[in-house]
Amino acid sequence: MRHARLTLILLFVLAALAAYVFVYERGEVVEGPVALRFAPDEVTAFEIKDPAGTLSRIARKGKAWRMTKPADARADKEAVTQFLDDLKRLGDEGEIGENLKSLEPYGLDKPRSTLTLVRSKKPSLTLLLGEETPDEANTYAMLKGGSRVFVVRASVGDQIARGGSQFRDKTVLPFAVAQVERVTLVRPGGRVTAERKSKAPWRLTEPLQTDGDAMALEALVLAAHDLKAAEFIADEPADPAFFGLDKPRLEVRLRSKGQRSDRTISFGREAPADRLYVRTSTEPTVYAVAKADFANLDKALGDLRAKEVLAFEHDGVTSVRLTSPLAEVQLVRTGPADERRWEIAKPRKAAADDRTVDDVLYALSGLRAEEFVDKPGPLADYALDKPRLQAELTVSGRKTPIQLLVGKTAADQSGVFVKRADGATVYRVPQTVLGDLAPEPTRFLSRQVLKLNRDDIERIVLEHGRTRLVIERQGKDRWRITSPRKAEAGPAKVAAILFTLEDVRGDALVAEAPSDLAPYGLDKPGLSAEITLKGRREPERLLVGDTTEDGNRVYVKRESATQVYLKDRHLLDDLRKDVDDLKE
Repeated sequence: MRHARLTLILLFVLAALAAYVFVYERGEVVEGPVALRFAPDEVTAFEIKDPAGTLSRIARKGKAWRMTKPADARADKEAVTQFLDDLKRLGDEGEIGENLKSLEPYGLDKPRSTLTLVRSKKPSLTLLLGEETPDEANTYAMLKGGSRVFVVRASVGDQIARGGSQFRDKTVLPFAVAQVERVTLVRPGGRVTAERKSKAPWRLTEPLQTDGDAMALEALVLAAHDLKAAEFIADEPADPAFFGLDKPRLEVRLRSKGQRSDRTISFGREAPADRLYVRTSTEPTVYAVAKADFANLDKALGDLRAKEVLAFEHDGVTSVRLTSPLAEVQLVRTGPADERRWEIAKPRKAAADDRTVDDVLYALSGLRAEEFVDKPGPLADYALDKPRLQAELTVSGRKTPIQLLVGKTAADQSGVFVKRADGATVYRVPQTVLGDLAPEPTRFLSRQVLKLNRDDIERIVLEHGRTRLVIERQGKDRWRITSPRKAEAGPAKVAAILFTLEDVRGDALVAEAPSDLAPYGLDKPGLSAEITLKGRREPERLLVGDTTEDGNRVYVKRESATQVYLKDRHLLDDLRKDVDDLKE
């Protein structure tokens, strides 16, 4: 019994494979009334004669297709495949008659257009197409050598009447994007060349040696790959100068892996309809392409070079030093690798705000040049001989620090001039760098008010006005209100309070150690949160004082610390709760 079942399964699989081969490899044979009965894989070529009398021939060349008449040119494989697939389903929409006395009423005595399918080891099939029916829904047709007149959809007749040019590959220059190792843009005024080897990043090699903008160069190569002809102008132009191609305005030269010579796209003068004349080094054909497509290739040196002023890995930075003529801040990273924290080393030792230091690093690594001055002349012209700001990064694995000098603001207020200490180029960057690198010690002080582990919290007392709400942990996720009256607390509601209290960070430091807390309403806080932690005798207390004049923020302080911070007033809403708010 088991062997019989296995045999049935194998027969089923064999039948499925046979069906797949029949339908997808051999080609589906359509049942029912069709105009032409054939399988697309039988077709080795097809010819179309359009109403103007132009004969086009598209022939199969291995796995590809190529136009051989009226010109030798690449054919669009996808368009040909789709056409043949649609054609095999072309329905015979109804018979008009057979052995008719005259074909003239149907335009079939002198067919408007013809389609011939050349098949391997089978006779060719020729479809003759005449006039449209009075309702314009169909076209009169008949097979060459046949006597029967029938109708097919008018849309198919119109497609065939458009001739063979619709199957011509509109790709200006076919190539594999991933294989391109060098691209050169040549203009009458000079050239820009970028190169890459294997998995190495793009580098500009002329007119200067510098890093390339990977995204911009990839986009350039992709734009060349995707360049399509809007119109085929001439396959064998007598005078390229007529199209401005003897002295092109731009040449895009591409060299792929393993090639010894470039393949070139040349752009000539303007053509009608917002287009430009184009030809390539691989074919004599002149095309017209859209100006918008040309714009994607018409890039200058500044467009293609790397815009990053500084390159470094954040995790490798061990020290940051910011200086101006009047101030200095030095920040150092301390602690084990998985728990490293930033500390202020100068002007005095203190805990630093990790997020603010990270913001400085992101500002430096994200600094992008908006203008390059490769031959700047005297640095005094940019106030870089006596910079107003300096940033110095010590990076593990590097022998010397990375230094950035910040000079004067551009005359038109478009940015600020900066320079790497180890480089010659001067960059113009956004003015935001002045604020990002300001060596103000207070901005780097830690703004951490409370940092707790929620699993260690055993008891919370919230006091505001006449309310004193006490909640105590009864289990991992179980809490109970014990005052002013007893009730079970909703786990999700308590979780929201834990979320607020476990990481309270000030928006801004107001005062480090004020002698009087009254101006902030912290001598008699309007709200306080007392948190008892597992294993600790003394609870933590968070004090919330007055609201600022604009009503958007409140003053907050950790009772055991001296610093006063501003915090978004949503903190009040998160903690001003009573029994009814928290009970389950």
